[in-house]
Amino acid sequence: MQLNTPLCGIKNHSHLISSKILILNWKHHWIDEWQEIEELLKIYPTLWLAPPAPLLGWFALKFPNQTIAQSVTAHELGAYTGAMGPSYFRKLGMQYSLIGHHDLRACLTHAEITKQYLACWDANIVPILGLGEYDRALRIECLEEQLAHIPYQDFEHLHCFYEPRWAIGAPEPCDLTYLHQSIEIIADMIGPHRKGLTIYGGSVTLQNAEEFLQLPAINGLILGRLSLDIKRVTALCERLVSLNLMQKNHELVSSVDE
Repeated sequence: MQLNTPLCGIKNHSHLISSKILILNWKHHWIDEWQEIEELLKIYPTLWLAPPAPLLGWFALKFPNQTIAQSVTAHELGAYTGAMGPSYFRKLGMQYSLIGHHDLRACLTHAEITKQYLACWDANIVPILGLGEYDRALRIECLEEQLAHIPYQDFEHLHCFYEPRWAIGAPEPCDLTYLHQSIEIIADMIGPHRKGLTIYGGSVTLQNAEEFLQLPAINGLILGRLSLDIKRVTALCERLVSLNLMQKNHELVSSVDE
């Protein structure tokens, strides 16, 4: 496959992003208050939503810059029943897709994930690659294996989310020292000139989100269980705004207040 430069997105200038990103990964959950998230998306431009497939079109047509896919299939548009190819997402105006989430790595080979990754670039969708070890003792080995299947010439533009599987749903989440070490390990493997985003996920709570985002190398967080509670998501956004870690769309906020 030919690697193409995306038509839009933030492939080369993540250092210009002053506002941290929050990705709400709803996975395959149903949320009764799903329509309420629209107001939050209007107010917080770096609040991104990865909804279940049945809701993708609804949100993408209204918020194409903030709606991202949870995954893709490596198909062009055509007669592929059940496919969710990146070209279709691009037609909806979307810009990003998660690739290689740990939920899917259990049933996909590294080669299949690489095909999805390349298919995204070919469709001008920016892939955000999931990385993370299932065992703390195998951190370096797992990360090396996951990165070994990505074309090395694309490392400069690699966007990734680091989500150690052992930390997901764990009573003790990943601590800052371990996270900092992991980000440095990934940076050493990829090289010093990478300009892509680095997102963290894994048992993110209202209490620890602020600490994770204080790390300069972390551009944002991906929220799992927390994303299902709209009130807590709202509280987190407000807290991050108060710390100047997120920004509001002040024009919309002013019009609402009036």
